[in-house]
Amino acid sequence: MFSSTSDLLPGLRQGSFRGVPFEIIDISHEVGRRIVTHFFPGVDAQAREDQGRLDGPVSVAGFVIGDDYVARARALEAALAQPGPGTLVHPWLGEMLVVVPPGASIRFSTGELRVARVDVQFERTVAQLAPAQATASRLTGAAAALRSGAGAMLAASLASRLAPVDAIASALDVSTGLVQSAISTAAQLASGASLSDSLSSLLRAVTADPSASAVAGTVPDLARVIMQAARPRPRPAIAPGGTATPTATTLAAADGARLALALAAQAASLTTLTPVQAAARAGHHAALTSAAAESAVRIAFSSREEAYGWRDDLDTALSVSVQLTAAMTTALPGPAAAVSRGLRDLRAALYADLNEIIGRLPRTVIVPGGVPALLIAYDLAADQPARVADVAADITRRNRLAHPAVTPLTGVEVLR
Repeated sequence: MFSSTSDLLPGLRQGSFRGVPFEIIDISHEVGRRIVTHFFPGVDAQAREDQGRLDGPVSVAGFVIGDDYVARARALEAALAQPGPGTLVHPWLGEMLVVVPPGASIRFSTGELRVARVDVQFERTVAQLAPAQATASRLTGAAAALRSGAGAMLAASLASRLAPVDAIASALDVSTGLVQSAISTAAQLASGASLSDSLSSLLRAVTADPSASAVAGTVPDLARVIMQAARPRPRPAIAPGGTATPTATTLAAADGARLALALAAQAASLTTLTPVQAAARAGHHAALTSAAAESAVRIAFSSREEAYGWRDDLDTALSVSVQLTAAMTTALPGPAAAVSRGLRDLRAALYADLNEIIGRLPRTVIVPGGVPALLIAYDLAADQPARVADVAADITRRNRLAHPAVTPLTGVEVLR
């Protein structure tokens, strides 16, 4: 009887984790739905949001029993400490893939020889996206949806006008003015020639066919052309033999984001005389802000402070866009509400994506100046002489020094 755990304690059931067996006396798991309840001040009613199925923790209480209980307990300890998911054999439900969060315990007692107690809470493994991929795809989807909604708002405004020719002409003036400003700015940017050509093609197309659909389509198209110009282009893996593959020139992500923000600010400053012009202004501002956000997250930030600065600029642009869209609620309640939702979704996605980036960036600090940048670099990187020249160059670039030998007495910004 004493050599068989099932005879000694008939209620025990055997399970295992990662192939290491142990006896289970109690096991439970939580199931249901993930419900979030929202409460509102001064209102008795509640709002409940269903966020999907709940696969809660699997709680296990068991024993390791036998003359070799110490060795088996060590084997179970190694299995629990191993990274990644593992297979738990449930005595009643069978196999399930689980992970072990902190808090698993194995206890020995002088009053219970040949026995070690085990208490573990397993969590079922579910499919997950990598954080960077999840936030990036969410931002891209929110930006694309916002551009589409912005164009639909202008199309709805043009469809509701009694004088369609005058309405189209007034909206066309807003769109062509922004495209022309983009062309002149892009021509002055490094690698902006391709963007300038694309914008010129867009301008020729809309002026050749100034229909309501073409003018409304300019709203998302202008933002999309700027955003795509600042997107890295994949190179072909295999090039035709005997033909030199041309180097694909891509607009710098920071230049694309600055151009989109500048055009959005220009759109916000326009004086609108008709409801159609107001719809064109609000639509272009929202679409251009989405292009700026999608381009800005591709910037290779050198510090958290730089990323914070971009986040503040984008947040300001989003706030202005919310105000311009809110002014369209009376005339176009449905399309304006869709754009407002798109702006909220974009802001949430932007913060989620930038927070992922910011968490991996170094900070900057201000150190005393008045000495050459090279001396400051020696002080910062004395333990790594090979980095001194790079640190000095970064100080010169970051602080826009006219000469690296002269730094301001007020201090210079350096990477922490």
